[in-house]
Amino acid sequence: MNTPRPASAAPTSGATNQRTGASKAGVFSKPEYSGMGFNPDKGSLTYFYASSITTYRAFPPACWTKSESEPRWRGSFGGEHFQLGYLHDVHLRYQAWSEKPQDQQRPRPRLRAMSEFYARLDPEAARLAGRVRRDSWLVYCLLVRAPELRDIARNNMGLVLAIAHQRRKRRWRFDRARRWAKHKRTAIAGHCGLPAQKPWVKLLAKIPSHALSSYTIQCLQDVSAAAPEIITELRHLPELSSGLFALLRPEWLPHLHPRLLREVGASPSERGGRSRGRYNTEGMLNDTLMMRRALGQPAPQFRSLAHLSRVHDETVNIWIERTKRQRDDAARVPFGPPPLPECEEIIGLRSPKQLQVEGQQQHNCLAASYWAQDCYDGRLYIFRVLAPERASLAIKRGNDGAWHLYEFKTRFNAEPKAGTLRAVHQWIRMGNRAVDEGWRPEAETEPSVGADGDVAAADKVVSIVPESVTERRERHWWGPRQHVPIVF
Repeated sequence: MNTPRPASAAPTSGATNQRTGASKAGVFSKPEYSGMGFNPDKGSLTYFYASSITTYRAFPPACWTKSESEPRWRGSFGGEHFQLGYLHDVHLRYQAWSEKPQDQQRPRPRLRAMSEFYARLDPEAARLAGRVRRDSWLVYCLLVRAPELRDIARNNMGLVLAIAHQRRKRRWRFDRARRWAKHKRTAIAGHCGLPAQKPWVKLLAKIPSHALSSYTIQCLQDVSAAAPEIITELRHLPELSSGLFALLRPEWLPHLHPRLLREVGASPSERGGRSRGRYNTEGMLNDTLMMRRALGQPAPQFRSLAHLSRVHDETVNIWIERTKRQRDDAARVPFGPPPLPECEEIIGLRSPKQLQVEGQQQHNCLAASYWAQDCYDGRLYIFRVLAPERASLAIKRGNDGAWHLYEFKTRFNAEPKAGTLRAVHQWIRMGNRAVDEGWRPEAETEPSVGADGDVAAADKVVSIVPESVTERRERHWWGPRQHVPIVF
């Protein structure tokens, strides 16, 4: 962590190893592939990525990282990719696998590395921190370095997570957390940027394990500073979810009815991690407010999820009708061919008109102009998914040059099935691999768009494509990749 340490405590290595990325001090070499490795001598687990390497030491806990921009090892608080709950499940799976007969076993280097690392952790601290869905490494380090907080963690893990979150923001030392363990819990909440009141302490204790994350704590800090009276509604909610805390933005509070908060808190789809940066209700509410603000219409107070969905669809229809003339002019300017090879089940949407038709069919916000603008800028590309289930797919080009899944929703912005998600991920990996092997989009005659959103060839449309759009395509889609993407 960020406490002083001997120079020998940081990971060191000799000559450069191109496979793992290990190198001499001050030099960073990209690993040939992503993965992880366990060092039994140091008790450390190392994650290798395209542009960074992160090493975790089990006990005493510490974390170091280096990257292309900062090639020297430096202390780190750890990333969200490290989750003790997942490591615990892997540890149990590896133990069950190792009990099989030798002839039925096959190499499992990743499982073995994670299992051996988990066995080196402090058992009690790892068990308590495993309840935190995200940022569990922060809590584990805090419970090991400040064991006085373990009694609080057994009854109020949300309060301990708030301490860990505030420590990362303020870069405090562990001795401050050890002193806080002797204070009243209301005083600890005040130190963590929350009101020093019992209702807020009880709310932290009420947060379920699937909603425990630094993002939740940050949402509570922001809303308590702007509207502390919201605790009156939150303390009486029977259930809480991750998606509920994502709605607690100060500017959104006038539009949230208590009944809507209860429905979101009890919704199973609003639990767990965020899907491509947003929860279902958070994304629908954000899109609705953005479109109504652009239309100059006030947004009402949403009484329920059904009311929000109905207003969202009505706003999309109004948006389409108001901007019909502008869309008709712009719909003839295509985005260009898809950056990844299409297939029968996944078809690229080549124009704003096709985005509008997709938005009407799927009852989502693809008709909004900002999606088309992102496609023109080369940041995104939208696809129509026909199987295994009907859905809309947006991919985004990352800093590594590869295309990644950005947002993937079925009708009414619902989450796709696990099998559909796996199939789409596999298609993206195969597409990136094809691009690396030399595939390029075929030169197309710029299309004109019919009333149903279908594309037909037309000779005269080429002349109205702005030069800036063509330059963006060359830069974002047809230009050389920065490096070969790493495949697990």
